[in-house]
Amino acid sequence: EYIKSVEATYQKSNLIRNTVITSLKFETSKGKTSFFGYEVGKKFVLKQNDCRLVGFHGKEGDAIDALGAYFAPVPPTPMMIPAKKLPSVGGNGGVAWDD
Repeated sequence: EYIKSVEATYQKSNLIRNTVITSLKFETSKGKTSFFGYEVGKKFVLKQNDCRLVGFHGKEGDAIDALGAYFAPVPPTPMMIPAKKLPSVGGNGGVAWDD
């Protein structure tokens, strides 16, 4: 599972007197979301098809003023190599089991 997109909002803050990021919503490859902040202002989405979020960049002061992201390709799923069963070692007694 990986983060595939970030949706954010921004607006001018009267308190800080700058334009700031007001909310962040992360979405994973399995459709799970996590939301932070207050969804006010203009919305934008940071997303790159077939890629995963690997980092952020931006500007900050008293708050996050601007936000960008780094995306990298999703690594291919490794081929599953079947397990190799090794013979059991020890005595001959007992009942055989295999989990």
